[in-house]
Amino acid sequence: MRNLLFSINDLFNRKNLYLLVFFSGILLITGIYHFMVFHLITELFSVFVAFAIFMLAYYSRERINNNYLIILGIAFLYIGLFDLIHTLTYKGMGIFEYSRANLPTQIWLIARYLESLSILAAVGLVARRKAIKFKLVFKIYTFVSLIFVFSLLIGVFPDAFLEGSGLTNFKKLSEYFIAGVLLLSLVISFINRKKFDQNIYKLMLLTITITIISELSFTVYDSVYGIANIIGHILKFISFYLIFELMLKKIIVEPQEFIFRKLKLTTEKWNLAADAANLGLWELDLKNEQLNYDQNFIEMLGYKKDKLKINLKEFKKYLHPEDLKQTEEKLQNFIKSGENVINLEYRIKVKSGQYKWMSSTGQITKRSEEGEALKMIGIQQDINQKKQSQQQLEYLSFHDNLTDLYNRRYFENEMDRLNYSRKYPLSIIIGDLDNLKIVNDNLGHKMGDKYLKMVAQIFKKLLRSEDFAARIGGDEIAVILPETNAEEVENICSRIKEKCEQLKKEDADFRDLFQVSLGCHTLNNSEQDLNQAFQRADQKMYQNKRKNKSTVK
Repeated sequence: MRNLLFSINDLFNRKNLYLLVFFSGILLITGIYHFMVFHLITELFSVFVAFAIFMLAYYSRERINNNYLIILGIAFLYIGLFDLIHTLTYKGMGIFEYSRANLPTQIWLIARYLESLSILAAVGLVARRKAIKFKLVFKIYTFVSLIFVFSLLIGVFPDAFLEGSGLTNFKKLSEYFIAGVLLLSLVISFINRKKFDQNIYKLMLLTITITIISELSFTVYDSVYGIANIIGHILKFISFYLIFELMLKKIIVEPQEFIFRKLKLTTEKWNLAADAANLGLWELDLKNEQLNYDQNFIEMLGYKKDKLKINLKEFKKYLHPEDLKQTEEKLQNFIKSGENVINLEYRIKVKSGQYKWMSSTGQITKRSEEGEALKMIGIQQDINQKKQSQQQLEYLSFHDNLTDLYNRRYFENEMDRLNYSRKYPLSIIIGDLDNLKIVNDNLGHKMGDKYLKMVAQIFKKLLRSEDFAARIGGDEIAVILPETNAEEVENICSRIKEKCEQLKKEDADFRDLFQVSLGCHTLNNSEQDLNQAFQRADQKMYQNKRKNKSTVK
């Protein structure tokens, strides 16, 4: 029983309730002092609402899966049409020569028959899982309405109002029948109450109840201008408003609330995921080069909210000079290619003045009829740490961890590459750390590591940027010197020897143990093989090693 009782506040906010009461009061006063104006206002409002209900249902027909809404939506088109004819033919309107009260009353009854039976059908079919077809319902109502019209034209529809005696028994019985149908609708609604949203259910109960009272009031008036008729029309005005609100909530408000809730939830999930993955969202209008971005995007660059406003042209100024041209070319080629997805990696200047690596994945979201790309949307991710890790791994994969020289793997790759180069003359130096084993055995491996590092530093300081040195064995260092002739490489070897002699005197740890044997060879053209040059330099190094000299001969 508790479910049947509800507060008006459950259905209306106070503002709407006050407005409804206010307009009802205005209509009552208007009806008392000028019934025809009152009747015209209430009926035209009902017609407008009826047509609005149909339009809501019609334009939402593809996504309506509720039989209740389909039936009421179509029914109110014909209810509105009959109410409009009722209004135009009403006694005293003066639009038609026929000015008796019977015809408009008959048309009124037809509209109320349609309304009550439609409500009954709607609540009865609400539990049906399979949605009825919109076109089928439309055809049924069209057929039934034509039958009513035909019955009026040929005069078989019973009289509803007689001048001098008032309402006929048929009219009164019809109103009771209509009220009974609506009462039955209330019972069925209660039985199917779990199929309805609670607020919609309560609104429907209130609507049907007011409609019943409205119909009963039309059984007691003797004059079409009487107070009972006025009250009936006001109650009809209220019931139509309630039905319109019910349809509005089910077709527009609830779906929108669902969409916005889902959108909000999706947005919250996206924000959580974006924060966790360090993602920033951007949107690019390719026509005017307008760039829009979210808060994460701005924070990646070290700026606070709304402190950075840039378009695409200004954004490019933040790119690293080495990445700018490549990024522009890749973007332009992508736009012309007709593809939909692009991936970019670039360095961008942040607020601190440093450059950070970013990755952007973008997708075309809008094209012109000719296929021209108009808009893009994408995400930007901070991959600076990832890039640094990759660079560190790449560095370690090609460098000796102890001496910071290149390792044997890199040296051999360069040998293969330079074998086909034209950087002649090309020279090679092979160096061997004499006495490394003695240092390790007598002074310890820590001192042996120091010995290696000192020699490696000598090589690095005396070489040019285009030269590269590699530790190719435990105590061997090899150097490749592009565009270096025999005389120049001899001078470099001499300088290495002089520096070693200097350290030999300065460092008390090694004394006479500090000694490096060197060998070199030069290729003057591509007819000679770089591997053979390496072997000859290696042979010369071993010759000098046997002579226990740090020199070149």
